[in-house]
Amino acid sequence: MDLFSRSKPILKELDLGIQMDSGAPSPVILSNEHIVMLIFYLNHFEPNWNGTTIHVRDNNDDVGVACVQFRHYKQVKYGWPNDEAYAGHKYKKLGLLPYRIYEVENSDWYAELEKGNSVHPYHNKERFMQGKHYIFFFHDSCFEVICKEIIVETHKAASLNTIAKHKAMELFK
Repeated sequence: MDLFSRSKPILKELDLGIQMDSGAPSPVILSNEHIVMLIFYLNHFEPNWNGTTIHVRDNNDDVGVACVQFRHYKQVKYGWPNDEAYAGHKYKKLGLLPYRIYEVENSDWYAELEKGNSVHPYHNKERFMQGKHYIFFFHDSCFEVICKEIIVETHKAASLNTIAKHKAMELFK
């Protein structure tokens, strides 16, 4: 089967052992040419919360952070839509919902990228098409990436700023 006569995209919700905070995940993106890191707050459960107050997260103090590394990535999309405009995302018809993590099988994004790269003198369709398309749908933004490898870390006793600073030093040493 030709790589470009694939069937229609399929959205598969993933369980990576993490659940993003639905209120204020505060995603941070760090990147070089080989690795993208997505750092965000994990869901924060307060047993005595009665639902009448708002918890504002403090990036210097609150703990419970995920760092997801995407290695050997092709491209990243970040920004629109937020949870109030998710119906405008092209994968809504496939079941896309906010506050979830997905893999897009048979992604149409590959064909777009491959077409652009086909002008390269050493372009190889099969090699270029390696990787997976992931979507992390947050409260105020949506993150999409195509990459070859994903690594998930959780940090239950460190703040978002602490993890971001540590990972930035690791990424750019």
